[in-house]
Amino acid sequence: MRVTCLAPPLLVLASLGCAGPGPGPPSEASLAPSAQPPEVAGARAPATAAEASTKPAPADAKKAVADPPPADPDACGTAPKGMVCIPGGPAIVGSDTDLPSEKPRHRVEVSTFYLDQRETTNAEYEACEKDGHCKKRDLVLPLYEPFLVPDLPATPISYSRARQYCAWAGKRLPTEAEWEKAARGAMEARRYPWGDAEPSCDKAQIQGCAPLTPKPVGSFAPSAFGLYDMAGNGYEWVNDWSSACYEGCPKACGDACKGLDPAGPCGGAPDCQGSGKRLLKGGSWYWGPEANRASFRRAEPPEAPHRFGVRCASSTTSLATYPPLAITDPLPRPADPTPPSAEELAVFRSIPLDEEVDKLPLCERTDDYAHCKDPSSYVVSNELEQYVWEPYLKNLGGAFAGVGADQGLSFAAAARSRWVWIFDYDPAVVRLHGILAVLVKAFDTRAGFLSALRDSDGERAFAALDQAYENPDDRRAIRFVFRDIRPTLAARYALQADDPKSATFGWLRTDEAYSYIRLLMSQGRVHVTPGNLLTDKAMPAIAAAARKLGVPVRVFYPSNADDQWELTGRYHENVAGLPMDDRSVVIRSIYARGERQVKGQAQWIYFVDGGLREQEKHRRGYRRIASFMEDSFATDNPLLRVAGLPGKGR
Repeated sequence: MRVTCLAPPLLVLASLGCAGPGPGPPSEASLAPSAQPPEVAGARAPATAAEASTKPAPADAKKAVADPPPADPDACGTAPKGMVCIPGGPAIVGSDTDLPSEKPRHRVEVSTFYLDQRETTNAEYEACEKDGHCKKRDLVLPLYEPFLVPDLPATPISYSRARQYCAWAGKRLPTEAEWEKAARGAMEARRYPWGDAEPSCDKAQIQGCAPLTPKPVGSFAPSAFGLYDMAGNGYEWVNDWSSACYEGCPKACGDACKGLDPAGPCGGAPDCQGSGKRLLKGGSWYWGPEANRASFRRAEPPEAPHRFGVRCASSTTSLATYPPLAITDPLPRPADPTPPSAEELAVFRSIPLDEEVDKLPLCERTDDYAHCKDPSSYVVSNELEQYVWEPYLKNLGGAFAGVGADQGLSFAAAARSRWVWIFDYDPAVVRLHGILAVLVKAFDTRAGFLSALRDSDGERAFAALDQAYENPDDRRAIRFVFRDIRPTLAARYALQADDPKSATFGWLRTDEAYSYIRLLMSQGRVHVTPGNLLTDKAMPAIAAAARKLGVPVRVFYPSNADDQWELTGRYHENVAGLPMDDRSVVIRSIYARGERQVKGQAQWIYFVDGGLREQEKHRRGYRRIASFMEDSFATDNPLLRVAGLPGKGR
């Protein structure tokens, strides 16, 4: 393979950091990518994902998240069992004529979603308790005995129990806008679920109706969309934090309750400064007509001990129950890709160079990684249990996008990714990929590659690099880097090749994995470029290229970077903009702080998040990655948690 900074752009490594002409030993600056690094000729750069380093960057922090395209009003799939589809489109929420908290009446847009046809019953919640996912209810007997009949709405359910139950069922809590749209019939804007007629005991179980307790769910005629008991019977939690009104009063909800898919203050995230109560809707058997209005908003502390209930929602037709389909019904191995066309390669490589990454200062503090870069270079990963992700990556296909060193090769090999985009703001990591691209091309077997790294003097590896780099200054710079990192690479890669923790995971663990990565490189299906998670260069361009290629991003890997800073508007938009589907996953490590620490184990929690669930959290503006783990499932490995992955349902 030949590499020259003067050659036409024949390859997919966007920058090897060609050194400028100048005598003397290469400085740190000379090892960084040049201001406008050209693409280089030769072998295809390997896929890589991020080391578990802190890798953020500067951000236009206040930029709003782009909304997804408006839903097709008829975009209903087959609703999961026991749920009904609420078609996407406009809806009226609020009221101008009732309580101040309901003002003003206004129009919102709500994407297609699915809602439980009936309230959750005691029998259903008890199943979650027995499964160990839901906290047992605090039951004061004999006071609660009349309320514990199996087909009555489950009570008493706090907000956290409601959220836990919905997660166990593979669902989530509805937003207030979703719930109210379903109750009022969208643009019909009914006052009550059945219409404008005042409540009575033949329409709903409300105050004064025998037997002065809830009735079995579904005891009354269905209302809009075929839903039961959207008024009376049991109060139902929604996910929104409370607000004094929608607009026009102190502490109004404002923009968070407007537009497309409003989710209330703080997007409903686990923590919301200035908000201490969550909302309930629908009234109950204990309350009179006013509380049964669809626009009525009751605010209560999340752990309020009252007789509240729950009804769950889902954004998709596939429910995220555990174990997920990745474990119970793994995907078959896809066929090897064939060489792409010139047009496909041009689209694949159309990622602009992010010249700003070279200008980032090194971080001097450990509490502010969003505006600087980690002074350490991670040419090998410090995530030593990456093998735990393998079952959730296996045979996903599609595209891989992520940051970091060689671990991305392992993720791409496990997923059998068809296209691999790697971007990183560390010039040493970008240059590492250039070295790996040369060596993988030069050595056609895994044994040959590993042997060349282990040579006492690295003669064969240096010879391959010398042959690849024609320019003496480039050759000298790359030799300097490789001489420095070769012992580290040789030691770590030897461990990867014979890792006792897994017989199959890792691009150097099996001959098959190495051959697949080499195939991707030889076909030009790996692109490496300087890039930053927090800017508008690499990630939006990758999203656009994936759409043009008609391929979903099935694996996104930010390492632990986004656990190091408060999430920015730009980053929300970058992740929400990736073309994902219900098989897409986000894999990341999260530092095991406080209660997340596992005694005697590694420093990381390994997290797998369903891609669509992840994007929903970003659209809602969650501020901290740790909050993405709310209601995640524990697995057999104490270091691994998963959430939002499609399962078989309950």
